Amino acid sequence: MFDYKEKFLNEENEREIMQPIFRFAKKYIFFALLVVFSAPIDGYAENIASCRDPAGKSNYFFFGGTSKRLSGWDDDKITGGIISLQLKNGELDLTFTDVRKRIYSARAEDGVVQLFRTAPDNFTVLVYYEQSTFEIYTFLKEKDGNLVMHQLQSKGGLNQIHKSSLLVAKCDHINFSRIGEMK
Repeated sequence: MFDYKEKFLNEENEREIMQPIFRFAKKYIFFALLVVFSAPIDGYAENIASCRDPAGKSNYFFFGGTSKRLSGWDDDKITGGIISLQLKNGELDLTFTDVRKRIYSARAEDGVVQLFRTAPDNFTVLVYYEQSTFEIYTFLKEKDGNLVMHQLQSKGGLNQIHKSSLLVAKCDHINFSRIGEMK
């Protein structure tokens, strides 16, 4: 037969034993979390530029997976797309969202990201994917103060769809001085 009184007493004993542990945990958990989250984070990315809604023109080649009807010049855009240039562990990386709203990193996709040229109010980054795609990103401040990015892309090689594109995006932020420090 099950003795509820004995079970209750055992639960009381357990509570008495556990209370000092809980007091200790409450007292020091904040300190432990503070230490953990204030430690330097490996892989921290510094945002150099952030641009959105690239739009422009693309020429789709009658080649690979593109039919004659769908080849030629067409309007191209990534509505809601975001392109960010980041500095991570001393190396540039370009992150972007594609038409499916997935986030990609050029480096994580085996791309090579390299600073090509710099000036006080503009700079250009090359992104290269072996046997696939070559991209040139120019970030600049226009005469009227607007921040923009131009993306020139040549996609071919092992891709099923071959195209050349020129897209322009408005930028919310470009840190020209940080790029200037990288020369």
